[in-house]
Amino acid sequence: MAITIKRITQKPIFQALIFFILTTPFVLVLSPTDADEAWLIAGYCFYGFLLINTVVLWFVDEAWRYFFHSVTFAFIYVILISFLMPILILKMDLRGSGESAMVFLFIIYHPAALLVVMLARWIHYKMS
Repeated sequence: MAITIKRITQKPIFQALIFFILTTPFVLVLSPTDADEAWLIAGYCFYGFLLINTVVLWFVDEAWRYFFHSVTFAFIYVILISFLMPILILKMDLRGSGESAMVFLFIIYHPAALLVVMLARWIHYKMS
């Protein structure tokens, strides 16, 4: 059982799905007052995905495969959230433009963070 959970948590698709699914309850529970706050909450969920995704890279066996899958699913995450958030904003009747997705520009740093972890892994491997 533990091996199955370990394998599942090491796959970027499941990490992205978990955080994507958690975005809606977080937005609903935290009940933002305007559209900007709703986007900010969704952005924090995305940051959580990026952080977990980057940390897990240290423990995976096939780092390059994980790297490319991670970047791919991060882009898919952003595309899906761009459909989900306007619907949530409309259903929650939040004021504001509803176009405050600038928080997701942080995605440009995701590949760099993954590469830093891969470099650290390589240095650790060479020194041990």
